[in-house]
Amino acid sequence: MLFFAPALVAIDPGLNLAVVIDQGDPYGTNEGGAMVVDLTTNRVTAWFSAGTAYFTSGLAIDPVRHLAFVSNALGDPTQNPPDGQPYLGSLTRINLSNLSQPPVAVTTNEFPNGVAIDPGTVSSKHSAIVLNTQSNDITAVNVDNPALTVTMPFAASGGNLALDIAWQPDAVLGLVLTGSAIPADLGGNNAFIIGIAPARLP
Repeated sequence: MLFFAPALVAIDPGLNLAVVIDQGDPYGTNEGGAMVVDLTTNRVTAWFSAGTAYFTSGLAIDPVRHLAFVSNALGDPTQNPPDGQPYLGSLTRINLSNLSQPPVAVTTNEFPNGVAIDPGTVSSKHSAIVLNTQSNDITAVNVDNPALTVTMPFAASGGNLALDIAWQPDAVLGLVLTGSAIPADLGGNNAFIIGIAPARLP
């Protein structure tokens, strides 16, 4: 296997598959995307585009539904926002149980980065939670019906350049990592804990 610019990897242990994000290059001579690798044969079994290839920015796998979620900072490469309006990112869902199924992409807010999965083992709210760096908020996406989304600000405001997120089951608590320290009145650190009530998830 040879990737041009591998950036992220995650594994579905139930299916023995790995998903590798290959970012390609900014000049378009090597198109990137999401590569699905069979760990029993060490071969790429599928390739999927995931928005603007060079800006694939986050990856998470739902091991319960066997779904991969890829965030893309610039989203749909054909979008043409009006003057003064931002480019919006996207989240692409890939069905690892059925690789012939076309991926499903939904719009997030500005410049999505980290992705975390809430498996909904208690609340039944099964969500992919995307951290939007530029707009400083979170987009939650229903994993079974990605058309159901909700975007909400951080419970602790003031995060600066939020980069990644990790999540406990059932949206009890999450940890957000930022690129620089948040204001002193919020602790002056570059990581903070947030919480989202399950009822707020789609």
